[in-house]
Amino acid sequence: MAMRPPLPVPTISRRAKIIIGVIVLLVLALSVLGSLVRLYVDWLWFTETGYRVVFRTGLWTRIFLFLLFGIVMSAVIATNLIVAYRFRPPFRPMSAEQQNLERYRSALDPRRRAITIVVSGVLGLFAGITAQAQWQTWLLWRNGQRFNIADPQFHRDISYYAFTYPFQRMILGYLFTAVVLAFLVSLVVHYLFGGVRVQTPGEKVTPAARVHLSVLLGIFVLLKAAGYYLDRFGLLFNSRDNRTGASYT
Repeated sequence: MAMRPPLPVPTISRRAKIIIGVIVLLVLALSVLGSLVRLYVDWLWFTETGYRVVFRTGLWTRIFLFLLFGIVMSAVIATNLIVAYRFRPPFRPMSAEQQNLERYRSALDPRRRAITIVVSGVLGLFAGITAQAQWQTWLLWRNGQRFNIADPQFHRDISYYAFTYPFQRMILGYLFTAVVLAFLVSLVVHYLFGGVRVQTPGEKVTPAARVHLSVLLGIFVLLKAAGYYLDRFGLLFNSRDNRTGASYT
């Protein structure tokens, strides 16, 4: 069977790259400038009221959460990208699908290290930005105290619902995001390098790719089970018939 010639890899002109780069830098500069202005105004207000220590506590907590969750997300994404690339099959069956993908492989393979750094860095940046917004949840968990009053449903101290439960939900949501993103980027790499073959006759998923993706799916299922476990305690926050708390059907 004759194979059709691969399509050329689309390229961007140097001028277009410069324009895109300038636009991205302007957007980032405006975002950073707006954040710095708000930060300076808050600093002036807390200084004027004599609570500068509160401002410092919130600021350093946000920086800590940004770095912690950003680095962890970047490490998770980078690890899965590397694993997915190393699990690529040494030989791929000839097909129109694989022939078209070869042009992308030829373009991406020499730049795989830079792509790994950029992708993991960008996703880590967004994860850090999202996590630092939860600084109050973190501080409530770190500084929570017992109320010595148990709830009538699960017999847990009420402090659990005020301090620990929101933090557990925050961590669970972060882990869900990390696993889903890791699965998606791994799936893309497996597809580009022949581990997943959608239109190629024969085996659709190589054993190595199947193991990798199955492990991520297994972790997702375990996290889902943890979510169901926490949902029990969330029942106490339900509102029905002008009542708040667990009910029955």
